[in-house]
Amino acid sequence: MNAPMILPWLARKWGVSEERTLALWNEACVDADHVIGANRDSAYWGHAKARWIDLLDQDVIARYPVTETPWIMMRLNLLRLLASVRIWFVGHGFASAY
Repeated sequence: MNAPMILPWLARKWGVSEERTLALWNEACVDADHVIGANRDSAYWGHAKARWIDLLDQDVIARYPVTETPWIMMRLNLLRLLASVRIWFVGHGFASAY
């Protein structure tokens, strides 16, 4: 499975190693196979990307104490928004493919 080109950027932003981020991407693709099926259409990739970002969130939250979680959640929500906006712009032809 080809990993998205945004993977290294998200890995740095979330503070997760690229290897771990790639492992989470592969896990998200397996989940998309089970939920959507083997057809690699936009629904498949949309589910895989959404699941991947959820897995990144869970991985980061699991590494920090509860007292830091609100600040991390704010940062992660901003990063998720940025990633979603970028994906939307690319999907609607406003930017080149990442």
